[in-house]
Amino acid sequence: MASHAALAQASAPEAASCSAESSLSSPGGDQCAVITPEELMQLLILLDEALVHAAADDEANGTTGAYATAAQYQHTLLLSARERVDGTIEWLESPALAPSETTTPNEAGPVGFRLLDVVRDLVYAGHWAGISAVHHKSVEAQSAFELGAQALELANELRARAYRCYINAYIGA
Repeated sequence: MASHAALAQASAPEAASCSAESSLSSPGGDQCAVITPEELMQLLILLDEALVHAAADDEANGTTGAYATAAQYQHTLLLSARERVDGTIEWLESPALAPSETTTPNEAGPVGFRLLDVVRDLVYAGHWAGISAVHHKSVEAQSAFELGAQALELANELRARAYRCYINAYIGA
């Protein structure tokens, strides 16, 4: 079996030929335009659907299940993610921010940071949903996992776009 050093050395010429500029690029278009309360509402819809299943799993297995804390934790973490998204929507719609059709770069930075917490909650919720699904043979936990995974993908995409909006305003697209 090849050592890690040998594998790294073998791939070094390929890595050296790729600059950060040529190998990494952001998607085109106005990244700020997709960071809207309406887009975040799509995330809430997925979270609400996941929460229905997580609550059912918590009800069935959160007290007497073989791994009761798994059912409890996934439910709690999905609730936390939902509260964070709801709070972000409220913040974007608050009178303190200037009314605008799109999110400004200075609003997008905090949105990206808030979504980082949502992503973290969803990663851990998925972990605990998987454990509950296996230990309790819970279809509800499995459904919560799948919906949470979809929410995770959307939250991470919105997080990345929020940071691109913020970054592009200062260093260009």
